[in-house]
Amino acid sequence: MNYDGRGTINSVTTASAIPDDQWSALVPHQSVYATKQWYLATERHPGIQPLYLTYRDAQGKMSGLARICYAATPYMQSLDPVHVLGDVLQASTPEKWWPCLFVGNRGNPNELIAANGAKWGDGHPAIGALATAIREVAAMHDLPIVSMYMPERDARLLQEALGPGAIRLKSGTNSELDTRYTSMDDYLGRLSSSRRYAMRKEMRRFWNAGYSVTIGNLADSLSEIAPLISNVDRKHDAPISTEQRRAALEQQAQLLSDRSVVHLCRNPKGELVACSLMYRNGTALCAPHVGIDYRRVQDSFEYFNVYIYLPLGYAIVKGVASINQGFITEAKRRRGARPVPVYSVLWRSDWPTKDVTERAAKWNLQE
Repeated sequence: MNYDGRGTINSVTTASAIPDDQWSALVPHQSVYATKQWYLATERHPGIQPLYLTYRDAQGKMSGLARICYAATPYMQSLDPVHVLGDVLQASTPEKWWPCLFVGNRGNPNELIAANGAKWGDGHPAIGALATAIREVAAMHDLPIVSMYMPERDARLLQEALGPGAIRLKSGTNSELDTRYTSMDDYLGRLSSSRRYAMRKEMRRFWNAGYSVTIGNLADSLSEIAPLISNVDRKHDAPISTEQRRAALEQQAQLLSDRSVVHLCRNPKGELVACSLMYRNGTALCAPHVGIDYRRVQDSFEYFNVYIYLPLGYAIVKGVASINQGFITEAKRRRGARPVPVYSVLWRSDWPTKDVTERAAKWNLQE
């Protein structure tokens, strides 16, 4: 497809068809969620068919990239607009949103790739061309467009790029823990005395249980941590089987192990009791997974230690600026995390109606 004589849109079905150097040139900030390796690792998610749209300028240089996926089902409730945003989409039914074209990756956060470090809507010709191509694919197959859990700026600019029919909705709040402290004592000293006392008690109880902790990478620890992560999946009713979780982790181990940081907590018998998997993400750590063996825990605050306190200590030593911990909870907030809103963009050819627009405006003002 040619756009205004300035560039051309082409498509491929796998990230492996795009040369490494050309992909890396588009993501100089090196966010793990925008790397070729992350997108390759997510190509094995069940129920999707990925398509990568590339924009090349008049000289043939690739200067824009976006991934869309034909998604037959939501994969999990947190990726279903009707489940997450049902109060706004009052007149919608699931059939109106599935199947759909999902833009970006089905992760949280969902970071969109644009052009040479530019973001959606920054005036680069690739942005408008890619958005037009996405709309054309959606219209060709009579599909809605869904993109969820983006930073507010990405969501606002994607909405503008898609144009009429697109709506932006607040869809959750992530948590970010500042780790720019000189020591754990410095971190604790910024909290209230009651909170400081409680957290010291949680750390002391953990170590008094006789646990030992080592730090490794995903490739070396995959076989041990996969069952524990699956335990947490089942506890929270995540619709992913043990086999699917292991397959996804195996793919990440092949492609992203050099970015991984795994904390392994063992009891005095040497048995793995808890773990956390994080990725170095520029000046931050992102924390996608925690694993627990619920048969072996000793009610010693294992979760908070392997998912918050131990990674925090690691981040302080390594000079990491923050840890991104997924959706905010009151427990994370009490331990110093700050809320970071995330947004979704939805598009349908018959949208948005006046009542949906009004409800969306009110929805986005909520805390």
